Amino acid sequence: LQPSLRPAGSPPCLPSVSPLGVPRPRQAMAPKAKAAAASAGAEQAPAAIPAEKPPAAAAEEEPPVSTPAKKRAREPSANGEAAQGVSPAPVPWPADAETPESLGLDEQTVRKARRKGWQGALINLASREDVKAQAFKGPELLDALRKSSGLVNPAKHALMASRAEAVL
Repeated sequence: LQPSLRPAGSPPCLPSVSPLGVPRPRQAMAPKAKAAAASAGAEQAPAAIPAEKPPAAAAEEEPPVSTPAKKRAREPSANGEAAQGVSPAPVPWPADAETPESLGLDEQTVRKARRKGWQGALINLASREDVKAQAFKGPELLDALRKSSGLVNPAKHALMASRAEAVL
């Protein structure tokens, strides 16, 4: 155990702050316990006894606790979609964004990437300028993504390193 840091003869007590830094509530001692502690000395003081109130007195002092009001349902929108829980239609590709077809990716490669959850990463990798300049095929890009667990930059670095080795 840790050596005591309190002065000799002082009553044992808990620190006012817990090890996690949360302040501890102070315990009130009953008047009898206070008198006994003062008369018996610090070493023979009884443990702190919280003061108790009669149940009738406690009920009179505390106001009754009310439960929160029930939440109302949302107002239906003009077209009634919110009331039925219909989600909005998916947003189409922006006109200026590159599509998988414009990047030279075939449908089968895009489908495989979509199953793995890597469609966005595949399109991101294929749209990089240095990857476009090297003219990598879709399966090569997907294989590099698979080896890098779907991470785009490591896949790009691996592709560039493999192409550099092939040139040398």
